[in-house]
Amino acid sequence: MNVTVTDRDSERAEKVTARVLLAAYGVHSSVRQQLHPDTSFHWEGTRMFRGTAVREPFLDGATMTLIYGEEEKRFLAYPISRDVENEGEELINWVAMVTEADSRTISGDDTKNEPTDPKDVVPTFRGWGFDWLDIEGLVAESTDVLRYPMTDREPLDSWGEGGVTFMGDAGHQPPERRKLLRHRNGRRRCRSHHRSSLT
Repeated sequence: MNVTVTDRDSERAEKVTARVLLAAYGVHSSVRQQLHPDTSFHWEGTRMFRGTAVREPFLDGATMTLIYGEEEKRFLAYPISRDVENEGEELINWVAMVTEADSRTISGDDTKNEPTDPKDVVPTFRGWGFDWLDIEGLVAESTDVLRYPMTDREPLDSWGEGGVTFMGDAGHQPPERRKLLRHRNGRRRCRSHHRSSLT
């Protein structure tokens, strides 16, 4: 098959010949769009914020934590790199989840990441933290903070056609596989190594 690959930075297009095309670059995959033109997304009403900050490690320095608060607020944090300037610190990634609206169908344009000021996120998590993790401080000192909706798409009947297929967020489990996962896990919820609650 003939494939045209475009570099996003330079916008330079190059034609290549391949026997297999594997689309593994997210929910906005143009390959998926050509095979399955449905552009709608299901937003279950949660707004997500994501950012990173260089901080001292929390707990053992290799733990993922998911924290639940009032009004269905959730906060996920985990280290992603120790390749930072100061010894004894690490790069921590976090995701904050806030219920914002009723569930509804939205377009692909409404799912894009939007840069946001961490100062706009801090008030929502004012006072959050433990002696081992200062959540409010982590958010306040973060860079490259993004906001976006938590979305899902209907499962596909198949992941590809001929030598073209998907993996990752470009495709979801076929219905039979999704039912099997629900049976095994009870609920399709994110799991973590350490859970805490704010009271």
